[in-house]
Amino acid sequence: MLLEDMLCELGHEVPLVSTNVADALVALDSHSFDGAFLDYNLQGERADRVALSLQDKRIPFVLATGGLEDADSIGAQAVVPKPYRFDDIEQATRLFVDRSASD
Repeated sequence: MLLEDMLCELGHEVPLVSTNVADALVALDSHSFDGAFLDYNLQGERADRVALSLQDKRIPFVLATGGLEDADSIGAQAVVPKPYRFDDIEQATRLFVDRSASD
């Protein structure tokens, strides 16, 4: 099951999916987000710049990666290891739901 499918099954809206760093940065400049799932490897490019933009915009994000050691260095609130498990995605989305409820 794709990440987007899991999020929709949990009742969340997935407004867009960016598959590379350039598109992700454009999306962050042109849309509003409650949270994000960030794959650390976007078509072979590390997503550090996307992570910095998310931090600058105070958008909480979850890092999706096979290399769990990357999370602390880029400011992710949580890590979801690959391959995705539904329970991990459900737990990670609570970061966004809890944040929205407190705003």
